[in-house]
Amino acid sequence: MKFIEIPNNGSSWGGTLIYKIDTESAEATDVEVTITDEESGDTLGRKMLYGITQAETDIAPYLRKEINRTPYIPSRTGFVYAEGAVTVSVDAAGVKSEPRRVFRAAYDPSQAAMMTTQARQRIISAGETDAVTLYAEESLTAVVETCGEGQHHSREIYTLTDATPCDFFLRTEDLPSGTQRIAVTFYGDGSLLGTIEYTVVPATAEGRRVMWYNRMGGLECHTYPLCRPIEAEAQVAEAETTEGVTARLAGGSHRVRLTSAYQTRRQYDALHEVLFSPHVWTMTAEKTEPLRLLTRRADYPEPQQLACMELEAEIRWEGGVR
Repeated sequence: MKFIEIPNNGSSWGGTLIYKIDTESAEATDVEVTITDEESGDTLGRKMLYGITQAETDIAPYLRKEINRTPYIPSRTGFVYAEGAVTVSVDAAGVKSEPRRVFRAAYDPSQAAMMTTQARQRIISAGETDAVTLYAEESLTAVVETCGEGQHHSREIYTLTDATPCDFFLRTEDLPSGTQRIAVTFYGDGSLLGTIEYTVVPATAEGRRVMWYNRMGGLECHTYPLCRPIEAEAQVAEAETTEGVTARLAGGSHRVRLTSAYQTRRQYDALHEVLFSPHVWTMTAEKTEPLRLLTRRADYPEPQQLACMELEAEIRWEGGVR
């Protein structure tokens, strides 16, 4: 029994992950295949291949069923391993493949990179959190510089990566009071990856911060400053009792229209990737909530034309008597 083909490190479980097996026997036999998470030891899937001498199997559907998509947001500014990065091995009749690191999108494991498509000059409201996904084979460093009200502060945040993509979360509530500008410079394995500069503005009651995955598998965040209610819907369950009809609120939702500020074509293109992300959330300092997009269509503006991005979405209703 041997593996004659396995995926490369950096492959995506969003596509196919093909393992080809040769039993090294002319006689057909049944082979059980087991997929294992190398870090946790958990079994991610099992499959029986009947009457084979050679066969191939795609393990990606098993990973898509088991892997958590919701990002883990730390309580402090810093790096965390990106959700969706997993090291797997496949066992076929007692023969184990080499482990492979796979991710929500394909990446080059030999090249340190920032996995963001948005502009490097950004606006962030006080109290908000921003996220950037990065990769380096050995280590990542973020130098966070803040200034405002005549003060300048700098701190360095370092993490070992173990060849795993990482999410960096910048929490403005961790920064010195009165911060007006922020610059975060990222290094991967000692090489400069880039700098993101932020202007801090007051928070607005109408704004909604949205988070999604871009085409590189990187986290993106953006605040839509206008969130206008369009429609409300409630689901009420009624039942006949000896005392008459009783009603219980089973659920409810608000339909809203999120509108961005006017953007350059480059930033507009980055924002419209939310339409292609299967997982979208609203984001506060405390938690994330799934956001169901009701429209996944946007027109392209002319290349030199400023344009705003509009999304219609459904937000689950919370509160009240049930």
